[in-house]
Amino acid sequence: MSYKPFYISGYEDASGLTTYYEPFLIPEKAFPILEDAYAFRGKIKRRQGFFKQGRLRRCITSAITLTAQANGASYSNADILADAAVGLRTDEPYAEIELGSLEVVVGAETFADNADGSLSGDMGGSGTINYVTGELDLTFVPPLGMATNVDITFCYYPALPVMGLPTREIPAFNDEQTIAFDTIYAYRFAGTEWEELPAATPTIWQGTNSDFFWSTNYWNNANGNLFWTTNFNVGASPDPIRYYDSTDWTTFAPIITGATLLQQARILIPYKNRLLAFNTYEGATLGTSTNFPQRLRFSQNGDPTDQTNGWLEDVIGRGGMIDIPTNEHIISVFFMRDVLLVKCERSSWKIVYTGNEFLPFVFQKINTELGCESTFSIVPFDQGVFAIGNYGITVDDSVNVRRIDEKIPDIVFQFNNDQEGIKRVYGIRDFSNQLVYWTYPNSAQDPEFPNKTLVFNYINKTWAIFNDSFTCFGYFQKAGDTTWATLPYASWADWDVAWNSGITQSQYPDVIAGNQQGYTLLVQQQVANAPSLFVTDIAAGVVTSPSHNLQDGTFLKITGALGTGISTDIVFKITVTGVDTFTGFDADGDPIEGSDYLGGGEITILQNMDISSKVFSPFYDQGAQVKLGYMDFFLDKTSEGEVTLNLYVNENDSLAINDPNSVQNEGLLGDNIILTRPENTTQIPFQQYQKKIWHRIFFNTIVQNFQYQINFDDTQMYDEAINSADFVLHANVLYVSDNVRLIQ
Repeated sequence: MSYKPFYISGYEDASGLTTYYEPFLIPEKAFPILEDAYAFRGKIKRRQGFFKQGRLRRCITSAITLTAQANGASYSNADILADAAVGLRTDEPYAEIELGSLEVVVGAETFADNADGSLSGDMGGSGTINYVTGELDLTFVPPLGMATNVDITFCYYPALPVMGLPTREIPAFNDEQTIAFDTIYAYRFAGTEWEELPAATPTIWQGTNSDFFWSTNYWNNANGNLFWTTNFNVGASPDPIRYYDSTDWTTFAPIITGATLLQQARILIPYKNRLLAFNTYEGATLGTSTNFPQRLRFSQNGDPTDQTNGWLEDVIGRGGMIDIPTNEHIISVFFMRDVLLVKCERSSWKIVYTGNEFLPFVFQKINTELGCESTFSIVPFDQGVFAIGNYGITVDDSVNVRRIDEKIPDIVFQFNNDQEGIKRVYGIRDFSNQLVYWTYPNSAQDPEFPNKTLVFNYINKTWAIFNDSFTCFGYFQKAGDTTWATLPYASWADWDVAWNSGITQSQYPDVIAGNQQGYTLLVQQQVANAPSLFVTDIAAGVVTSPSHNLQDGTFLKITGALGTGISTDIVFKITVTGVDTFTGFDADGDPIEGSDYLGGGEITILQNMDISSKVFSPFYDQGAQVKLGYMDFFLDKTSEGEVTLNLYVNENDSLAINDPNSVQNEGLLGDNIILTRPENTTQIPFQQYQKKIWHRIFFNTIVQNFQYQINFDDTQMYDEAINSADFVLHANVLYVSDNVRLIQ
């Protein structure tokens, strides 16, 4: 019997990740597994990698102490970062000095950093610096004698988790400034790198790595627009509410009545010409304050910075409060048009404005069972607000709350509840790619920091999962247009963005993500990832990278590492040996090598993908098996790309029958490679000029049902030319015929 073509295209509706039904019941364009790829405008597209936008960094100048050695010919300091005058190691144990940034002045001699671990003195001296351990050694010719007036200037990376990336309104039209927070400091992006946000009064925060920053823009003073911030840290070392006015931070604790002050709030948001504080802490001092988790407290109509009169609850026309009629905590708040939606743990509410100066706001309940568990999971749209709730992912339009995750109903139950996992769920809308991202820690791995990103295409209502370790999201606007000289790609092959794309313009709203090591990354930028983790040590085949969040089997490479015999620019497959450590082997089985590590090493993660089709059973309704002859795939052309297609049959998803390395196959079905590059330019020379090419793979097998999986095998992952090639599936054709009865 001849084969009948079964054509599949238009990966739009009824596509994407679908786990509600078993794999043999889902639509032909749906996927029970779709990782690091997604449905986009009718095609299945490999996710794009991220671009390293920068690392959060500070620059300091300080006097330090040197210990004399060898009769004054040499001096040393075991760790300049731990020196009593610098004092960074207690709260920043993994701080790393920026290569090339160190300057040491000892008496009349100045030592410059050569960015390779060596220092050069301008009077003949020399030295070394270990950028990770902070060990400094100097040699003087002739001997210096007593070392006096020792000053150092350097920039360094605190290597703390990124805890917020909000935007600050500045006077320039249509221009917002991204402010970054880690657990201690605030930063701004200046020119090409991050710097600490300038303030007349040195200001630090003391929250944990799950105390994220909520910020809002409202009101102004003589110095400029006010940028309000709270991290809701009320632990052993609590933080107050503060606002920034372009010159300094001001601690904010307004009087409510008598000796009682508003000390903290989970959320601050302006509404109807007032500043509103939700889920408050109130008392005479921050350390002794009492939590009112159901409370909304509001300022006077007008200036909210009046801490003496502007929030008084016992003076009509000033401030006031109202408690939501439930025992649940207020978790998050956001606008939907002119309505302010309030999300509690297991219910949803809205605020109605009354116009009454005595009680300007009242609560109305919208839904009694669907709430929100994660403050930063809120993603606003004009037609509703998305949120991660206790039972699912919902949309709230101020009248109804309904679930939108019917295709993947169990995903929220895979979010890790341990290690403050629910607090770590963070969402954002990607306007240019028409996607929503939620970063979350997956319970199966029980990580401290998120290791997955749930992706929702809000145009075609499809889902996917990306394997990323992000702590939070924000928006970032470039100060200038991208030019030929400033293209952020290692090679032309990495740049697959249209030349006339708006992504190259200044003020383009890129989505920026932060991670657990203080990196900030622009997402969906290029095919391959940029470096996103740093190395603190390489010794005896073991790599140390604090809270790396990597999984067994990850492929990566290390670049820029200074030391002896360090394996750089080589792809390794790793085995995780601890939260901070891993080992790895290259394609030849050789381990990662190196010793006497000095710093500078960064890790680039090579992303795989997993596109697993439904279980096709085209003749179940006839009680017949299927003879599968071959498949055709309509793919974007690449210059060097290829992928692996594994075929699984008869409800067996662990053994691919076309794996050439399988004992069961032994090459009978040929290989499992599909090229995405031109296959035969001699016989078909015009293929090299096509944008898309049909590629065929043969099977010639009789089975009850079958399922295919597209990914990169280990050989392809070790080959960067293959792994960095794009993959876009537009259509495929299955050639099948019915054959013999279903049960033999």
